[in-house]
Amino acid sequence: MPPSPRAQAQHDKLPDFEDQSHASPSIMGREINIESIRVLERQIEESNGDAIELKRARNSLLNISTLVPPEILGDIFSWTLIRGTAFSYHAPRYDGFCKGSYNFLLVCHHWFEVASHIPKLWSFWGNTLRQWKEGQRHHPRLAPLDLVLNGNMGGTDASTDDTLRDALRDRASRDTIRQVHLLWHRQGLLSSIISLLTPDGDEPQCRSIESIDLRSLGDSVLVVSNFFSRAYFPKLRSLVLHGALTLPPWDHIAQRTTLLTVLLLDIDNPSPSPTPTTRELFSILASNPGLQLLSLSGSALPEDGGDGFTPPVSLRRLQKIYLTGELHRIFGVLERLSFPRPLARIEVTAIDSMAEDISRTVGPYLKHYFQQDHKPQDTLSLTAYSLPNRLSICVRTEVKARNSVPFFAKFRVCLAPNAPRGFLANLCHDFASFTPQERVYSLDTNLSSTQMEDLLLAMPNIETLRLFNVVLSKGFLRPNPDGPHAKTNLLPSLRSLYLEDVVLINDSWRPLKEYLVHLASDGQAIYLNLEGGSPHICREVAKELEGLVEDFSCPVYQLTCSMAICGG
Repeated sequence: MPPSPRAQAQHDKLPDFEDQSHASPSIMGREINIESIRVLERQIEESNGDAIELKRARNSLLNISTLVPPEILGDIFSWTLIRGTAFSYHAPRYDGFCKGSYNFLLVCHHWFEVASHIPKLWSFWGNTLRQWKEGQRHHPRLAPLDLVLNGNMGGTDASTDDTLRDALRDRASRDTIRQVHLLWHRQGLLSSIISLLTPDGDEPQCRSIESIDLRSLGDSVLVVSNFFSRAYFPKLRSLVLHGALTLPPWDHIAQRTTLLTVLLLDIDNPSPSPTPTTRELFSILASNPGLQLLSLSGSALPEDGGDGFTPPVSLRRLQKIYLTGELHRIFGVLERLSFPRPLARIEVTAIDSMAEDISRTVGPYLKHYFQQDHKPQDTLSLTAYSLPNRLSICVRTEVKARNSVPFFAKFRVCLAPNAPRGFLANLCHDFASFTPQERVYSLDTNLSSTQMEDLLLAMPNIETLRLFNVVLSKGFLRPNPDGPHAKTNLLPSLRSLYLEDVVLINDSWRPLKEYLVHLASDGQAIYLNLEGGSPHICREVAKELEGLVEDFSCPVYQLTCSMAICGG
């Protein structure tokens, strides 16, 4: 959090940073204000003056005398004092306290006392080059520096001057930089900044860097090959590379990192740098066994084969994995990677034109993944959607056992426009069947009724059913009358039914009414909600439906009644 202009002005009055690091925080203790608090307490008891104002003054002193976590105080400070600078495009506007007001001075005083004795709070220059040029003048040279540049913050200044370049070289030579987070969309700027941070000689630097996040947007190419070749990162825990980057040989990253917990590589395809081989990628993973989040997309996913045998790698602490790209590349990684199952979150986005490959690879993997040992108390929420040239399967747990860990799994498949018609719908059905179906308590899908019967039979514990673009045809949510399950209730545990964008046949709601009558005859009371672009229901039909359910909700979308009987 950046210091305020008032705090920056006060900084010149402070002793040097080296002296401040040993200062006692007792200045914030209760002894500094105890006498003032006692005086105010006596005045309140004696009703000497405005009691409300006296209590406010006393409470303010009590607040100042309490150690407030700096991250909380930083949020308060930003909202009350520096709103109106380029803080967020989407947050509601708030102009802060009036300068010179009591609350303004109170927050300034409190923030200044905390920041004066916690040097880490002075480790931020700002988000734009203009803020950098101003902030570097007030930042103690030996304090840890979080170097953050956000090209989306609206700054128009895209140049560095001699003073700023000297400051960057100085911080790099002193090895005081803690984080390097740079995002820009113009050619050359990020590369020039990285070059200023790159060690010149053989003496290793960058040993203090804990997090690197480099994102080159648009057509800008970011050159970081020398930076990664010459620097060492013994403390680096997070590495994020995004866009078109000129990288060193991938083995350099494997040799210079060992403590990564976050690895996100989203490299443009085609990339200015060679795509890593499977061996090179897995050497990075093997060097960082403590990874908790792994995200690979674009040219960061290696091609299969070509570099000999690659032994599998075990990431026992992995919690989240995101893979996006061609299907054979995704499964080239998954089949060689061992990690705890189920993960807290797994997302796979496959972009492929070969439908047959998808059915052979994704299907068996999903079946293997979802049939891991869940706790018996865990229930699942399943979303299965088939859209033109795309399908999405999402599963999440609703944890009820104390020793269970919630997880989220999402598989998306995008096919070329020439994919066989109906293939995705059938594939979506097959993927849904790979989940532990008896544990599904909530189902959200647009599968047709002809594809639903076997799924619903295998999911008897569904309590909430959401159907999108559903056609109300004869036998709605009922089994095949000529089949072996003709008299079976497909949804014996149903409590809530949501229908969105209902499609009527001959403007008739009869299939839905017949299904609700069937439920009512079994003593099954449910909540019914018609939402989205559902057609208008005349009052008579709405009353019939309402009488068949425990609760009913239906917005009106048309001014005229298609059945011409309600006049509304």
